[in-house]
Amino acid sequence: MKMWIPQPSSRLPCALIILCASLFFIIIVLIILFRTPGEKPADRTTEFKIGNLSESMALKVGQLSQEGTKIAEKLQQMDTNLKTIQTDTSIGQLQRDMQRVLSAIGRLSNRINKLDNS
Repeated sequence: MKMWIPQPSSRLPCALIILCASLFFIIIVLIILFRTPGEKPADRTTEFKIGNLSESMALKVGQLSQEGTKIAEKLQQMDTNLKTIQTDTSIGQLQRDMQRVLSAIGRLSNRINKLDNS
């Protein structure tokens, strides 16, 4: 029976394989590091932009709500003015109607007096 005896391996090919594997690993790590250096500052600027946008939106909403209250006040003033105009015109109309009725009654009384005198 023959015993299996391992052949002596050279250290040079093993060292080259280890060197190539480690260089490959280092290259992959460097590629990853150089591809993503600007992400953190980009996230910060995005946060600042979102913060500024939020503040400007809050300011615009505040301005719009103030304008809305001003418009509501003006509409209420217009409503009260229209009501006063309507009451004024209705009072004027009633006064004119009363004058017509009084003049008609006056004419009727004059005719009755003329009929009684004749």
